[in-house]
Amino acid sequence: MRPTLILSLLLAFISTCHVNCLAHPQRKVDAAKRQLQWQSSLNNCKISARQKHKLIIVDVYTDNCHWCSRLEHETFQNPGLVAELGDRFIWLKLHARINAAELKPYKVSGYPTVLVIDAQGKVVTSISGYVPPEQFVEQMAMLLP
Repeated sequence: MRPTLILSLLLAFISTCHVNCLAHPQRKVDAAKRQLQWQSSLNNCKISARQKHKLIIVDVYTDNCHWCSRLEHETFQNPGLVAELGDRFIWLKLHARINAAELKPYKVSGYPTVLVIDAQGKVVTSISGYVPPEQFVEQMAMLLP
């Protein structure tokens, strides 16, 4: 009788755990599948930066630009960079030709260029050319409080 009681309690415990797991699944986000949340509107990013007290990272790129493509695929899609910086900045991607009017005050002359701006649009720092992910994280981390 005793083994039956233990078995019954064990089964009750397992079924309770199973029901709780189904009712409240844990959302495990696979860091390798996370991506930066790129925006496309400078004005919306400024509003969000004011509300969230964050800086804006602006990726200025062009079509058919080898270094722009490398920056996108090797740096901005790096899981370590995404995990370290993804939620700590507002991310804005602007095409140099399409967004020329918005970019005119920044006098960007080479591509890729990464601008770090505040909520008012003032440049905090800029980076010209390709930067590997580790170096990018290092440079951006220095800007964080």
